[in-house]
Amino acid sequence: MFDMRADFVMQNYGRLKVESVRSQFQDDSSNRDDFPEAELDVIQAGGSRLAQWLDKALQSLTEKNLDDQLIEDGVPAEEVQRMSVDQKKTLYKNNLHKNTVKRAVHSMQGLVPVQTRIFTEDSPNGKVVIVGVIAVRSDKTQQFARDISRKRPSLVTGNPRSLSDLLPADSKGYLDEIGLRFTYDEQGRPMLLSYGRTSVSIAPDWSPSRAFQARQNATQQAQSLAESSIVEFMNTNIQVEQTDSIGAVEEEQLERITYFDAGKKSDVEDTRKQISEAISTFTRSGRATAQGDLRGTTVVKRWEEKDENGVLHVGSVVAWTYGQLDNANAIDAQGRNRAATARQNAQGAAADQSRSSRVVNDKSDF
Repeated sequence: MFDMRADFVMQNYGRLKVESVRSQFQDDSSNRDDFPEAELDVIQAGGSRLAQWLDKALQSLTEKNLDDQLIEDGVPAEEVQRMSVDQKKTLYKNNLHKNTVKRAVHSMQGLVPVQTRIFTEDSPNGKVVIVGVIAVRSDKTQQFARDISRKRPSLVTGNPRSLSDLLPADSKGYLDEIGLRFTYDEQGRPMLLSYGRTSVSIAPDWSPSRAFQARQNATQQAQSLAESSIVEFMNTNIQVEQTDSIGAVEEEQLERITYFDAGKKSDVEDTRKQISEAISTFTRSGRATAQGDLRGTTVVKRWEEKDENGVLHVGSVVAWTYGQLDNANAIDAQGRNRAATARQNAQGAAADQSRSSRVVNDKSDF
């Protein structure tokens, strides 16, 4: 479902940014195979391999002390005195990099699946389970989504249907259902049916109470999944970003290794490398957020069933109907009326609180 939303938003509201970078270089100089000798002169003047490894913390130590320390740590003396200097240069380069970035942000309010299909597909590593979704987003579904998010009556109407005709005829049929359905109630008012399900893994050595609790937890999780589909129908904002990077690298590099022994040049080794690489990377990320009020929802069915592989599935079917919304509003109104009546009764039954103190004085006292 998320991939379907992402594809829809990307196709209809996406923005594309393309960046291509090409770098070319070719050295046809007569001295293309020569390296500067200045670096080697500095190294040869140092007389020790360790002079290349001095850092700021070791500047106060003499070269001989460093050589002795390495020898003391187990480095062979001949290795300490023998050093190599690597030099590299690029003789040819023809590189191309192309980055394509797609971004899209939009609301997917009113998107509702029409049919879902669960099937398996063969892969080199075995079978993989795939869920396919066919969904619709129309003026009616968008209007209904706005109406129920504001808890107001809808002008959308359709053919009346009974709930028993909409639900599967037997428990096996619930294994075929997943996700949200948009339909109409017995009065022709729009309604939602949401199927949430999850599997339960129960070990044989579990106690009955633990197995029961696992079923209960799975049932609550299935109900939450069903309710989340209804909230996502009300209002879902989705943000998607997709990055494709392709390119080709073609380079020729010359590498020269110069060996020094006891501070004197002893050997030189040249190597040419031909580098040819293809670059292809793909990154896709997305984020969907939804929030809404659950008033108007009710659980119409809970079920348990094992599939062909013996895995236990539990599910909940949650409906959003105007009938349930009316019930919730009526209950809420009754509560407000009771509170208002109690306040009125309390005010009407209150006795007069006016009173005066007893007079103990007469006129002669003053």
